[in-house]
Amino acid sequence: MGGFQICESDGRSPHTLKANEIEPYLKDHTITVSAEDILDKSKGDFLSKALVLLQVFWFILQVLARITQHLAITELELVTLGYAILNFIVYFCWWNKPFDVHYPIKFNKQPSSKSSKTSLPMPATNSSTASSITPTHEGGDLEDGPYASGTFTDKEKNASFQLACVVATIFRGIHCMGWDFEFPTKLEAWLWRTSSITITSIPICLLLLNQSNNAIQWTLTCVHSQLCHSKPILLVIPLQMVKAILSSLSSTTSVIKLGMTFLLYPLARLVLLVQMFVVLRNPDPGIHTSVDWVTYIPHF
Repeated sequence: MGGFQICESDGRSPHTLKANEIEPYLKDHTITVSAEDILDKSKGDFLSKALVLLQVFWFILQVLARITQHLAITELELVTLGYAILNFIVYFCWWNKPFDVHYPIKFNKQPSSKSSKTSLPMPATNSSTASSITPTHEGGDLEDGPYASGTFTDKEKNASFQLACVVATIFRGIHCMGWDFEFPTKLEAWLWRTSSITITSIPICLLLLNQSNNAIQWTLTCVHSQLCHSKPILLVIPLQMVKAILSSLSSTTSVIKLGMTFLLYPLARLVLLVQMFVVLRNPDPGIHTSVDWVTYIPHF
């Protein structure tokens, strides 16, 4: 959402509060906003989200039914299945997140000789208050814009990266289900298999490289600390050599991660995107067979 903005009394541009800056205002009850006030700013509700998930679930159900009945599935449906499952994960994580919020919640900072007292927040919700709100952030430092957020600790960054790698592996692993699909040529079959394995293994490799790089950086810190306190020349020279080797390894892992992220993955993804449309020129006749819904869904 737009976050909270404090308007200075001297007329300066509003400042968006970060997570660590909001806490003092919450403790002294200067900012008192209920969950209902925040959800009221959302353009989406339970019904709209439920309808989207129902459509996605209907597609997933059809694909699973075709698999159960051993009916043919196209590569395009397989890729769409991956995105559909990913869509469920996104909706689960963002279910309570306000949708399409344009305006932040503003409150005025009142001057005081002893302490900085502030008035209660005044939500800006319509165009009639256009003179006192900032609908969008154009230019400038993003961290000081209306959509700024707090900073993350190293532990939170590592946890987020690990979770992203797990989700990416599951999503991309679905492409490997097309290993035994019918392809017009053997070359196209092996292109699909190779690309599927590539995009599935990249998150795992990135996770391992990231952990290795963290270990290297920790070791470098220890070596640097020893160099600062080591007096004998016999210890300094080996430590300098170890530091040079570790620095080289750190640079190598960074280059490998960049190559996987910006070269190998886009190439493999492009092959899959082209393949799932090209193979439709000669599809399996079984894709035209409908699912026997009588066995799976009660109906009238």
